[in-house]
Amino acid sequence: MATLIRTANQDGLLRGTWEQWRDFRDARNQTAHAYDEVRAESLPLKFLSFWKKLSIFASRCEKKLALG
Repeated sequence: MATLIRTANQDGLLRGTWEQWRDFRDARNQTAHAYDEVRAESLPLKFLSFWKKLSIFASRCEKKLALG
């Protein structure tokens, strides 16, 4: 997963830094272990931010495929 994220970032497909995307990955992993209320409440905001960046990623991929 890390290699995929780094490669997409190098190709200009991602918005944000590797650290931000790693944080998204870690948040995804935490969903299986969100046993306490504080941790569970912090995840929706992270996923909203992730969704916005993922939408940009999808748009950039579509443009790159159309040009390629």
